[in-house]
Amino acid sequence: MFTKVTPVRPYWSEIRDKMFNHITVAGFTIDKADVIGVNETDEGLMSQLMTREGHILLVPYNASSSEATSMKTGLDVVFAINDHIPNLSHSPIIMPVATSLSNSLRTRLAKERESGRLTPELNRQILFVAESDLDRPELAQRIRRHVEKLDQSHT
Repeated sequence: MFTKVTPVRPYWSEIRDKMFNHITVAGFTIDKADVIGVNETDEGLMSQLMTREGHILLVPYNASSSEATSMKTGLDVVFAINDHIPNLSHSPIIMPVATSLSNSLRTRLAKERESGRLTPELNRQILFVAESDLDRPELAQRIRRHVEKLDQSHT
């Protein structure tokens, strides 16, 4: 059973704090030491993720605006994990999406599905969370169900 969460380049505090609260209410833990900060390089991010076997991943869609990173979106991070870190290839992924990026995400998802890069299995791992859902108390239950469903499918 998954119990710990690794936040990867988390959103600004308004979204981050709400997400952290829902995750905690859902029964999962976030240790400060497991947070991979917004200023982490792509190499540092991947290196840290290699040590996180059995973690739920919290990866915002807008993962980086830094010119020093090539992994700009949460999908870029997810694809890199899927390609290079097999011990996280079945981890549940929670991906909050800022309202301003919803259209961009829909376009990107269509492109990645069409290309075959976003497989149905990988797509099932990701729980997309709209910014508008962050104030809904049932979000914690959605997160819990998502993680439990994935956990059951891999045992």
